[in-house]
Amino acid sequence: MINAIYPGTFDPVNLINLETISFCLDIFDNFLIAIIHNGESRFTEIERVSMLEDSIEGEGLDYKREIKVCCDFPRLIEEEDISVIIEDVYVSKSINRLINDSLYNQINSSEVRTFFIGPTFDYLQVNEELIDRLLDEKKIDSLRKFVPKSVINYLN
Repeated sequence: MINAIYPGTFDPVNLINLETISFCLDIFDNFLIAIIHNGESRFTEIERVSMLEDSIEGEGLDYKREIKVCCDFPRLIEEEDISVIIEDVYVSKSINRLINDSLYNQINSSEVRTFFIGPTFDYLQVNEELIDRLLDEKKIDSLRKFVPKSVINYLN
């Protein structure tokens, strides 16, 4: 059995995140979502877990595990016997950072490999910087193209 993990800040969850979760649920028997602790997050960890759970439920995805909040990613990989790390790739992410993270994870555990998943054509326009800018400018209606309804409901 392959144990996979999808780490992220989910600050907030976006449509590419949900697409990646849906894809992983179809591929992996044992799949875990982890919210990575980040001192610079816009939303608290509790808010991000809540938005993510509501978004997964709102999309009708069959994710039954607890969403983990993680401060020590290498330890979580070991505890959960993870062999695959999922990284979604989209316009605003630095390929260098993604590759460096992948190499770092292999240094910590030589058995772990990173799978990079790109968005479908429908979500090519989604990017974190634009979402952050729209949030900063409180342009909630414009966010509808990038984040699930549950996030919009949370923001209103």
